Amino acid sequence: MKLEQEAEAYSEGKRTQFNKELQEYMQPLLQYLNDNLYNTKELDDIKYHMLAVKLLCRHCAETHGIK
Repeated sequence: MKLEQEAEAYSEGKRTQFNKELQEYMQPLLQYLNDNLYNTKELDDIKYHMLAVKLLCRHCAETHGIK
C-alpha cells in the first residue's frame, strides 16, 4: 500500500508542477496581449479561449498523466 501512496504523491507533484509552470508560461502572453491590444470583445474572446486551453491542459494531465 505504501508504494501506491508514493506513486500517487509523485504523480500529484508532477501535476502540481505542470499546472504551476503552465500558468507561468501563459501569464506573460496574457500580459502582452493586454498591453498591446485594445480592450474589445475580441480580446475578451481570446482570454476566454486561453482559459479553456488552460483548463483542458489540466484535465488532460489529470486524466492521462504527464510524460
